[in-house]
Amino acid sequence: MHDRRRQVDEIPWAGLATAALVVFSAEAALARLTSVPQDALDLAMSFAVIVSSVILPALVVAGLVRDRAWRGPLLSVVAAVPLVLVTIGIVAPTALYRARAGVATLLALVVAIVAWRVIGYWRTGRAVPSTASIVLVLAGATSLSWAYGDVGLPPLGIVAPLLVLGIALVLASRSRIALTVVAVGAVVLALSPRPPTLGGGDSDAGSVDAGPDIVLIVVDTLRRDAAAEMQSFEKLARRGVSFTEARADSSWTLPAMATVLTGRTIREHGAGRSAAGRWIGIAEPMVTLAERLSAHGYETAAIVNNPALGRSFGFEQGFDVFEHAYDDSRWGLPRGFSVREGRPIVPRLMLLAGLGGRPVTFGAAHIARRAEALLDARSERPLFIWLHFLDCHRPYRRAHQLDLPWSRRVELERGNRERILERREDWAGADGRAALRAGYMHEIGFVDRAIERILDAADRRRDRERLIVLTSDHGEEFFEHDGYEHGHSFYEEVLSIPLLIAGSAAEFPPGSVSAQLAGHVDLAPTLLAAAGLDDKGLPGRRLARATGASFHVAEQFLYGDRGHEAFSVYRPPWKLVSSASGQQLFDLERDPQERHDLVHERPGVVRELRDLVAAVPLVESGPAEASDRDRLDAIRSLGYVD
Repeated sequence: MHDRRRQVDEIPWAGLATAALVVFSAEAALARLTSVPQDALDLAMSFAVIVSSVILPALVVAGLVRDRAWRGPLLSVVAAVPLVLVTIGIVAPTALYRARAGVATLLALVVAIVAWRVIGYWRTGRAVPSTASIVLVLAGATSLSWAYGDVGLPPLGIVAPLLVLGIALVLASRSRIALTVVAVGAVVLALSPRPPTLGGGDSDAGSVDAGPDIVLIVVDTLRRDAAAEMQSFEKLARRGVSFTEARADSSWTLPAMATVLTGRTIREHGAGRSAAGRWIGIAEPMVTLAERLSAHGYETAAIVNNPALGRSFGFEQGFDVFEHAYDDSRWGLPRGFSVREGRPIVPRLMLLAGLGGRPVTFGAAHIARRAEALLDARSERPLFIWLHFLDCHRPYRRAHQLDLPWSRRVELERGNRERILERREDWAGADGRAALRAGYMHEIGFVDRAIERILDAADRRRDRERLIVLTSDHGEEFFEHDGYEHGHSFYEEVLSIPLLIAGSAAEFPPGSVSAQLAGHVDLAPTLLAAAGLDDKGLPGRRLARATGASFHVAEQFLYGDRGHEAFSVYRPPWKLVSSASGQQLFDLERDPQERHDLVHERPGVVRELRDLVAAVPLVESGPAEASDRDRLDAIRSLGYVD
């Protein structure tokens, strides 16, 4: 017993703890400086595992290995465990895209770190690596990951703080107190988002003081029937008008939101998927809603959590503040296996093992906090703010909180569409559909609470009239027509979306309901009119007018048909769907579930509806084409398989 106690006492516990703390501090600060604010639970798990990965193996070595000739080299390997773990977390997600070369790189890194530690012990007799060597290894792993990721050199705003941090860690190794201060500072830095700064817009505009604040809230993938269960939806419905015939202009995000933010039809702005299958964005000559409002004196801001709506697709045009989860994390490390945001490796490994969930770092709560900060940072000029939530888009990151079988929770959190479709018989059954719906509605609950928080923050500022819009880019399928997700059909579960317009600047009586046919293309004219701007030249209609559109056209699939080959046209009660697989005609008044195809029984109606689509002008706008890297990153980030 005395010998074992002496063996334990001989372990360099202070050095091992210091090395683990250096690695933890470096990972936490690296994730924050290169990416979005970190989740406290992530950091707590990372700290616990990194420290335990040194202490527990050291206790085993101390208790079982009596021979000093073996104990030293083994302890040197144990001391390198946190460094190996974090290095793998930094390099693996990008290196593995290189297939065999990536695996070889990872194995070479692990072997090199272990060999370096053992050789270092034999040369110096020190089992614990120096802080300088730890910093150098992590710096090399960081550079390697950026090189593998083909993301280019990071800006000085990222490199300079990382250099300062590395120097501070090296200097702090001489003092445990200083090292603790550095570690605590790194965690605080990781949790503290930078404050937003406004100040754009033309302050000399004559009517700048007359316009209302405009808050555009878009919940990605929100079906109309699901929105009706949200408390924030009910609150806004009591304050303004709800549109029962609101429809998406496309079956997926990029073309639909390009229409929302330009006021142009898909045939005009051209954004979406090209005939060659590439993702293309809004052309620079296309004037956006934010640019129009900015020229009118508005301050403009956007907080967006969808990779298809980033700068590479032109959505930042006209915004003074454009916070984008994936653009802001272009150099994010440690990166995830399918997303850009940098987060510690331990929570990711727990997710892959099915042992824990993945808190959303740029999710609903974060967007709500940033929206509150923007409302507090605004000046006396009116504010246009676009908030885009992604939480209820698959994968369902918080499925671990549901009372479902373990295998269901894991699949929902991974959200791989192809895997679910491969097991169609299981997921399309009653239990499978219920699980999909449960994961979906659970995420909507977080969005609902975040929107209520934003509404409360807006209500506290009563110095200006306000217009609040709540809508969606498209809906979601849960095997109602043997399909899952969105982007490959024009059924009502995809095209029927919520639309609410409320606030003191709304032109409708509070609590009213409108059966007026409304589409994404109508939002820009409506918002411009509220700001006192001319909406002439836009194809949409101001929704406050007594008469609306007589028909609605939706176009573009993400999967399958490309370009303008696929479309849906709705002229109540008739709806025609045309794609490469054929045509379908439904009477939505008598058949709202779209079960009875009448295309062969009503050829005259089919011809009339096709003529309506043919009359919609096609304008060649020369949209901007995104690079292959942007396109692939966006597809992977959303869980799509190309």
